[in-house]
Amino acid sequence: MQPLGIYLWFGYELEPKQSLRLIRAAGFDAVMLWWGEYDGAPSPREQVREAHEAGLSVASAHFPDSGCDALWLPGGEGEGFLRRLTCALRECGGCGVDTLVVHLSDGPAPKPFSPEGFDRLRRAADAAREAGVRLALENLRHPHHLAEVLDRFGGTEIGLCYDSGHDFSSPGPLEFPGRFGPRVLTTHLHDNDGRSDQHRLPFDGTGDWRKAIGALYSAGYAGPLCLEVQAGVYEPYLDAEAFLARAYRAASRLRGMLEGGERFPAL
Repeated sequence: MQPLGIYLWFGYELEPKQSLRLIRAAGFDAVMLWWGEYDGAPSPREQVREAHEAGLSVASAHFPDSGCDALWLPGGEGEGFLRRLTCALRECGGCGVDTLVVHLSDGPAPKPFSPEGFDRLRRAADAAREAGVRLALENLRHPHHLAEVLDRFGGTEIGLCYDSGHDFSSPGPLEFPGRFGPRVLTTHLHDNDGRSDQHRLPFDGTGDWRKAIGALYSAGYAGPLCLEVQAGVYEPYLDAEAFLARAYRAASRLRGMLEGGERFPAL
């Protein structure tokens, strides 16, 4: 049975240790972490330890997305981004975190591709291989941008983090994960109204879950099913425990779909 996970910060102002305890109590098996510093939180390494103490595995970590456009820029800024990414890969490998999620762009439009950017991605793939970590590139607002990058890298060190919310709200037809199903390394599952990224619970928006989960099913995806949801509109009437209980029910339904409990449309 596939593990069910959720992002550590799910929208309530709680200490990480308390969040981890509540996540485990709700029934989740795994957690996703932010691999960077933020106010009031211990270091990522310490969060890994605390997750294990709470009885949770770490499904993936998310590399900070701020400044990731520098990947494609010439000069020191781009090399600085690569150094930070390489350091995060080594830290993840040292903590036993095997998947690091990375954005390829930051903002409304991606930077143009550059030879320097592709060279940095090749070096990042080498660092990932040495660390025993996989780079999971996340689909954002411009799916064709990511598709071209994935087409250029066929190794096992670089794959896809399938983000359903970005997929459901991006322009054009649903493309992920059908096209790259066999290369999906992890998931960020959440819903919206098809117009913007809202991080609602699955089945609380207009997302085509039968098609999305059907594509994962057809690809034989066997990794963790992780929610990247935030309390948002739920917070006024659901406390953290009730929100997590509802999140777990939604994740369990997705797992049932993936295990073949519901019929899928032809793909």
